[in-house]
Amino acid sequence: MKTKWVNGAFKALIAATLLMAGTAQATLISTGSGSTLLDISDDGQLLGALNVEVDGILYDVSFVDEALLGLYSSADDFITTTLVQAQAFAYALLDYVFVDVAEGLFDSDPTLTYGCEDAARCVFLTAWSFTSTDAINAAVAQNAAGSGGYTDYIYNGWSLTGSSGNAADGENSISAIWSLSSERSEITNDVPAPSSAALFACALLMMLWRKRNSSVNGHQVTL
Repeated sequence: MKTKWVNGAFKALIAATLLMAGTAQATLISTGSGSTLLDISDDGQLLGALNVEVDGILYDVSFVDEALLGLYSSADDFITTTLVQAQAFAYALLDYVFVDVAEGLFDSDPTLTYGCEDAARCVFLTAWSFTSTDAINAAVAQNAAGSGGYTDYIYNGWSLTGSSGNAADGENSISAIWSLSSERSEITNDVPAPSSAALFACALLMMLWRKRNSSVNGHQVTL
């Protein structure tokens, strides 16, 4: 009887471990174009992306629903320092991140991106300089559903104030925060490594399997 209980518990442990290993990276979805991986939440919201190519270099981007000015303390925090370069990041959003995939129509439906509450369009701001202590310059990528007269578009650039004006804290403006990816030069299509939690769980499973075999065979079941 005790052996049957152990078998059932062990099967449950196997199922839980495989589920953890299988879903550890379920939020990272390949777009099928280059090395870009979309970061998607459990409820289907696009949170950002990894390995986005801009001028031959790979970057990660996160979408933050907060005023852009409050996210930077100095010019050293900017990923780029000119409007032309910042617009290259904006174009990369339209080309590689806001795309329709099986997991979500992130190009056709702007509201599937975190922070966007406007069904017609949302704008995503990439900062590149301060104009003063209370204003910041940004390149602007507009992701539109194609209705209401809006289309995907790159604006010449906006100057944004902190808590007033066209700051990224409304229903259709979101801050795009960029950083260098761990891959910095050559673009690859490597599959991400399993998370440490999944690896630990698999190792624990192997240890319990060996212990179970030896215990059952020796008639000393202790689990």
